[in-house]
Amino acid sequence: MAVAHRGERAVRSAVVIGGYPWTDLAPEAVALAFGAYAAADGDFEQSVLTAVNMGRDADTTAAVAGALAGATRGISAIPPAWAAAITPARGSCLPAMAGYHVLDVADLLTPAQDGWTAVGAEEPGPTDFVLAADGTEAAS
Repeated sequence: MAVAHRGERAVRSAVVIGGYPWTDLAPEAVALAFGAYAAADGDFEQSVLTAVNMGRDADTTAAVAGALAGATRGISAIPPAWAAAITPARGSCLPAMAGYHVLDVADLLTPAQDGWTAVGAEEPGPTDFVLAADGTEAAS
């Protein structure tokens, strides 16, 4: 964070361990993402592009930097052309998510007015979860 405003090269230089082949480890990827987010002053598009341009595990760092910017700036910060390209999930990795748009998933994870339950779920299935009021996972 201390070098973030000196640009992406300064962040990369401060974080990356040269010659270390595994780029998908949290200490590096998360540090690069936070650095990209800070270097871009939280701007969504610039956070993502800065993270991508740093290389290494660019898809992970860009996703984390974008998540940070989205969480702090809101959905309106996402460029409309980028948002329009997002389609419903195919369910390849998580079959239970097939057909859901990422914003539908966000709604499922948002607490309902009457408590911490998955919105729209009739009865939790084996891949569903229900959160207790204290934020811990409750038995389904």
